[in-house]
Amino acid sequence: MRWWMLPLGLVGLALLAIIVGVVLLSVQDVGRYKEFIARKVSEKTGRELVIAGDFDLSISFSPSIVANDVTFQNAAWGSEAEMLKLGHVEAEVELFPMLTGDIRVKRLILEDLDVLIETNADGLGNWEFGERKASDEDEDYDGGGDLPVIEDMRIENALLRF
Repeated sequence: MRWWMLPLGLVGLALLAIIVGVVLLSVQDVGRYKEFIARKVSEKTGRELVIAGDFDLSISFSPSIVANDVTFQNAAWGSEAEMLKLGHVEAEVELFPMLTGDIRVKRLILEDLDVLIETNADGLGNWEFGERKASDEDEDYDGGGDLPVIEDMRIENALLRF
């Protein structure tokens, strides 16, 4: 047996596994992912995210998500039911950084955006989630997590109300 056949065989098996994985993911019902994403956002924020329209998930080396008719619930004390309404959203992310927990958005498109920003009598903003703690006032407070890196963002037909 030649020495180069073993590494070549391993590379071939790895490529085959990747191709089979992509094919299996691409034939899945994306409706499950729509519900999963909405549920996870709702669990993390305590507010309901609804994706009422079409939803598409593209699996590749640059995975992308496309959703229509998205709403995000306002704070319980807010003046309106929704804090955010989106007619159309597209997000393309980098795969390999995402595998290590680093979210890098290559392209983000927001269309027909309506955002309501408001504060209550205690000065709490509707963009703040959970209870405010005394440590929130400290200088060293960093907000509790890293924000994703967004390389390219386009917003069309937006309304920002404050």
